[in-house]
Formats: sequence, structure tokens, C-alpha cells
Amino acid sequence: MEKIDLILYILIAMIALNVISKTIRSYNDFIVSGKGIYDKIRRDISKGNFAKAIELCESCLINKPYDSQLLWFQAEILFRTQQYKKALEKFEYILEHEPTWKEDAQNYIEAIQKKI
Repeated sequence: MEKIDLILYILIAMIALNVISKTIRSYNDFIVSGKGIYDKIRRDISKGNFAKAIELCESCLINKPYDSQLLWFQAEILFRTQQYKKALEKFEYILEHEPTWKEDAQNYIEAIQKKI
């Protein structure tokens, strides 16, 4: 009986550790890395809730002023709301500091320059 009890306790402990580990990973993905915030901003943008999305971006940028994804959202919202000069500044900043988005930022910059 003692060996079975010991085995059960070990299994329960392993399951508990697995659950705790998954909870911590979920928390990290959602809160720390910003995925939850990014998803919320994406939803607001897709629904056309630009005021809500830009407000959320700006409040998050206070704590993460160089977060490339937040800056991109902000620039995109400014572009969609026809605030071209502000959008141009943001996309130029992204162009200089985020090489992986260089081509997309350049496309927005060219589109803005045609509209100004």
C-alpha cells in the first residue's frame, strides 16, 4: 500500500507542477509579453474603434515606450484616421529602429507622401 501511495503522491505532484507551469506561461504570454494587449488593440482596429485602440496604445507606451508592435499600431491608427503627419513621424521612427518592418514602413511612408 505504501508504494502505491507514494506513486500517487508523485503523480499528483507532477500534475500540479504541470498546471502551475502552464499557468505561469499563459500569464507571461498574456501580460508580460503584451500578447493580450496586442490582441485587444487588433480587435479594436478591425472593428474601427480607433479612439479606443489609440488610447490603449498610448497608455501602454508609457510603460513600454520602445515597444515596436505598439508603435506600429499607433502609426497604423494615425494613418487610418488621416493624421498623416503624425503617422509619418511614427513610420519614419519604425523605419530607423525596426529593420524587420522596413519594407512595410517604407510602403506607408510612400503612401503618406503622396497624400500630403
